[in-house]
Amino acid sequence: MNVQTQKSSFAGPAGMLEVARDEPSGASRGVAVIAHPHPLFGGTLDNKVVQTLARAFTQAGWADLSNARAALTIGKQALEFVGVDDPHLSYDRYTAVAGRNDPAAALTVGVTHAPYRRILDAMTGDGAGLVIAGHTHGGQLCLPFYGTLVTNCDLDRHRAKGVSRWWPGAGDQPSSAAPAGAAWMEVSAGLGTSPYAPVRFACRPEATLLTLTAKPAAG
Repeated sequence: MNVQTQKSSFAGPAGMLEVARDEPSGASRGVAVIAHPHPLFGGTLDNKVVQTLARAFTQAGWADLSNARAALTIGKQALEFVGVDDPHLSYDRYTAVAGRNDPAAALTVGVTHAPYRRILDAMTGDGAGLVIAGHTHGGQLCLPFYGTLVTNCDLDRHRAKGVSRWWPGAGDQPSSAAPAGAAWMEVSAGLGTSPYAPVRFACRPEATLLTLTAKPAAG
């Protein structure tokens, strides 16, 4: 941490939760959420690897999105970001950052580690046009010709990885039922495995590159 680090606490289901936020001295070049190792395995907010990563990202001009909002301008396009800490561990505090999307922004991007419906509904309800998530490992253990068995959250298995659509109340409805203006969602299958099942089957590890393009001109 450095002298500019902003620390705050939130009441969690098993006690107080701490969040540390750093912002670059100049304009943000990007946003990043860094989670420390699980407390049950000795992880803390002051973990050296976490602090080193946070310092490197901050010095490079990145902003932290743990229960926070940030803005970024690429070229002449203004982008808005809203993020939460891990919903799987009930660390999310969306009410602290809730609010309608900035009408001046070309796109509002929601960022969450675990794609729980309550977070997806809240972000898209506030106008996020894109939500980026992970956590599911794409199902990790899948069956050929069937696909994902579980998502380790309340997201339906058909959205366990890749691009789909989401809108408030989407639930188990397929992306083909999306109304006009529904948000896009990317859930990355990631590279790793669960410590309780350290293997993958019929689910290749992946690193995702998203290319955003402008909407067609109206009329």
